[in-house]
Amino acid sequence: MKGLLLKYILVRYMFITLIILPCLIFSQSNPEDPVNLNKSISPELVPVYFDSHGSTLQGYFSEALGDGPHPTMILLHGSPGGNRDVLGLAQAAPRAGWNALVFNYRGFYESEGICSLKNSLEDVFSALNFIKSDEIVKKYGVNVDHIALAGYSFGGNMALIAAASDSSIKYVISIAAADLSEIAREAEKSDKFRAMFVETMNNRFSKGSVKGPGGKEALEELLANSDKYDLVKHAKNLSEKSLLIIGGWNDQASTLEGHVLPLIRALQVRGAKRVEKVIFDSNHAFEGKRTELANVVVRWLSEQHPGNQLSLASIKQELWNLEERYMRNYMDRNIESLTEFWDEEFIGWPEWGEKPVDVTAAMTALNKPSENNIISFEIRPQEILLRGNTALVYYFIDVNSVNKEQEKLSASYRIIHTWYKEDGKWQIIGGMSAN
Repeated sequence: MKGLLLKYILVRYMFITLIILPCLIFSQSNPEDPVNLNKSISPELVPVYFDSHGSTLQGYFSEALGDGPHPTMILLHGSPGGNRDVLGLAQAAPRAGWNALVFNYRGFYESEGICSLKNSLEDVFSALNFIKSDEIVKKYGVNVDHIALAGYSFGGNMALIAAASDSSIKYVISIAAADLSEIAREAEKSDKFRAMFVETMNNRFSKGSVKGPGGKEALEELLANSDKYDLVKHAKNLSEKSLLIIGGWNDQASTLEGHVLPLIRALQVRGAKRVEKVIFDSNHAFEGKRTELANVVVRWLSEQHPGNQLSLASIKQELWNLEERYMRNYMDRNIESLTEFWDEEFIGWPEWGEKPVDVTAAMTALNKPSENNIISFEIRPQEILLRGNTALVYYFIDVNSVNKEQEKLSASYRIIHTWYKEDGKWQIIGGMSAN
């Protein structure tokens, strides 16, 4: 038994030190690999420079398509990352009507200064000040009331931590975010892990693309500040944001179990309502999935665009009005009018049915005499989820009726309808009800 235990410990140590640790520290492999974008609408990445605590940072700005003012995304790279775009997202964001700024933290590539956790987080706020400056607002039409932070790996941690402490940041995109507190916990458990961490950081500094004080100092800063970079401890403030959380099933660096799921669970406990989770069948570098990832980000940014939010509100109100009309016709058993709401291939599963029914079966059931006479009903709206031309509508309906003996009855039902819009008309293609 002791021998088996020693073998388990050895295998676990080798897995952490030879696979996970290098991935965590050198987290962004091939960050500038191309994404399959339409080159005719891909914006130019314009070099920009701005100050952060006395050091000049290098970055690139891509301007949104169409008339401004535009919401703006600040894109944060991994460690060591690259010195241009991140996963192709700076060039993809303008397709959604968003400006994008990508830059290098202090001590990375062409940016001046020394890299550290403290400096990198400060640099995020320097970037915020830069895009809010009068010069940039006028030049690129920045809407300072709508700013998103997006980060990959190490940058995901920076994005989430910065957003948690700044109420002006309404949107956050976390892509394989590294929970630095999880790395600190591994380091606290193992002398060999700490030694490997220091050696790996020193090797990185010696190559020159990143300038830092040394691996020992980097480890000391991480261990001394692990709580500050613990994503779960910031869940309360993050729960108030619109969040897109992306992970990879095969990510051995920012693993789902250690880095992604704890935050998702903490957000659920805090009652976060605007969280979308997308998990790709890929690794930490999202190999083979980068175009798909970019499309997810563009779609999400489009949905968050302040111009679209106004139209989304009107679409949702249109759907609630349709549900009100539909239910009035349903309660009145107005079959002719109901058929206008149903798609010809409609499938529904009513609370009284043993299995789903099609349009013909539903009409047959509604043509049968009812034992109760409905007096009134009230819809209690819950949620509407919109995806392009499809909408999922969730609500309760309270029904008051009388039976043949004139006894008053009350019942409540849960309703789910799937609506699809084609040629400008919404129709129900599926639904389900339950007591």
